Amino acid sequence: MESFVRYGKILDVRPYKGDWKVHYNPSIIENAIKDYVNAPMCMVLISELLQKVRHY
Repeated sequence: MESFVRYGKILDVRPYKGDWKVHYNPSIIENAIKDYVNAPMCMVLISELLQKVRHY
């Protein structure tokens, strides 16, 4: 999933590859944004990478 974020608010979340039937865990995306203290004004998060990082 790609998450489009502007000023700390999630604007959109879209699958960019893989099984379109698989849903994402919104808390992973929300926590990543919250934890990113010095985030740029606009960014794209790739949640599949975040899930791998959070499981370690």
